Formats: sequence, structure tokens, C-alpha cells
Amino acid sequence: MAQPRTLLQDIGLYVFRREFLLAFAGMVQTPLSRRRTWNSCGILEHGYRIKAVVTELESTRSTLRKISKRVRGMLLMHGPS
Repeated sequence: MAQPRTLLQDIGLYVFRREFLLAFAGMVQTPLSRRRTWNSCGILEHGYRIKAVVTELESTRSTLRKISKRVRGMLLMHGPS
């Protein structure tokens, strides 16, 4: 009998370093990313890793706005790393 699976939702907050974005802009679009229209597929196919973090937050537009506002504030206070 198959084990029950836990389904996770994507909150949709993606954070990249400037150097990566400059490199990413020059990458050739991969067949999978072209078919899925999801840039993360291309990132993975080019050999980069993506870190995912499990959270108890619900994935809602309101949650995303709050998280985005908090991250912007942190960047303004501390600057990008």
C-alpha cells in the first residue's frame, strides 16, 4: 500500500543574488522551462540549486504581501548580502 503524501503549497517568494540574476538573464531557455513556463525548471536544469523552506504559513495573497513587505524592510535596513 502506498504511503500517504504531504502536499505543500508554494508561497511564491523567490530571492536571488544580483550575480545570479545577471547570469540567469543570459541563460538559454531549456525545453522544460519553455514547456512549463516556470523559470525554476530552467534554474534546476542549468545545475543550480533551489532552497525551499517549510513554513506553517498559509499560502494566500495577504500572506505574500506581508512577507514581501517584511523582506523589503529587512533589505532596506541591512542591505543585500
